[in-house]
Amino acid sequence: MTRKHPPEPADLKKALKTLLEAGQEGKYVIFTGNKLPKYIWDNLNEEIRMRGGTWQTLLKTLSTNYKIVEDWLQDKISWEEMIDAILENIQNTRATKPQETKARKHSLLDFLK
Repeated sequence: MTRKHPPEPADLKKALKTLLEAGQEGKYVIFTGNKLPKYIWDNLNEEIRMRGGTWQTLLKTLSTNYKIVEDWLQDKISWEEMIDAILENIQNTRATKPQETKARKHSLLDFLK
């Protein structure tokens, strides 16, 4: 499937890369002001939703896969490769999530036994 990638946010990349190079931990750099997650969400929320994701799913994916973003900031991978990896991880996270089961409802009498 060919997807249209949003434009790479060059100014944001430069700012985050500066923080990373100054010794800030990558996992926290990507959430600075939530600007990168917001940019991705604002441009790809329909795609993320089609894959079963939400804003929270995006945040979790970025948090658990922050090395992908670090690789982009360090020019090891392209913007397009990073976006593709994030979207794939969102879809895989949703596909492997166990089915939610309804909790058994208890009455007060259940606890008094």
